[in-house]
Amino acid sequence: MSTKQTTPRRKRKGETTKSKLTAIAMDLFQRKGFVAVGLNELCQAGDLPKGSIYYHFPKGKNDIAIAVVNRAKNEIGKAILQAGAAADSKEAFIAALVQGFAQSLIQSEFEKGCPVSTLALELSAQEAEIAAAISDCYAYWQGLVAERLVRFGEQPEVAAQLAQFSFCALEGALILARTQKSLHPLEQVQQHLIQHLSFGVKDA
Repeated sequence: MSTKQTTPRRKRKGETTKSKLTAIAMDLFQRKGFVAVGLNELCQAGDLPKGSIYYHFPKGKNDIAIAVVNRAKNEIGKAILQAGAAADSKEAFIAALVQGFAQSLIQSEFEKGCPVSTLALELSAQEAEIAAAISDCYAYWQGLVAERLVRFGEQPEVAAQLAQFSFCALEGALILARTQKSLHPLEQVQQHLIQHLSFGVKDA
């Protein structure tokens, strides 16, 4: 009886610790980059022994990076779904996506952009498992955007192209916005994306 009660409790505690480490790593990787953050810093930030990291992430930082990508995939995926559900047009939907990233920049004082882009720039060429997770993440986000654009009347093939184009523009704007400490690049991208979508409606 005692064993049955203890095991789920230990499992929940382990899941909580793993989630805590992933959240801390996501924050630090966004602010400093993957290479600049060491395991000791992660442990100190989470007030955890180094053994906790290797227990939950046997491959160390590479496993942590994949966990961060998957967490970002789910969190931003949820935000995309919420933005799509609240929007009454594809233009309003795209504007909501851009504003979501802009709000994250403001709240972090321009230290945090996309949680996946830094890892993509630093690691995707060297680490196949991380690159695969990043590729899957972007494909998932683009798929969600494309699905919502289809609901707003776009043809599936066009919607997929627009979703990819939107993320290409967004990622570049986020890098510029962080560098310039200004929302202007995102505002420009939002304006041009909405114009692009509107012209598509007129041409249809």
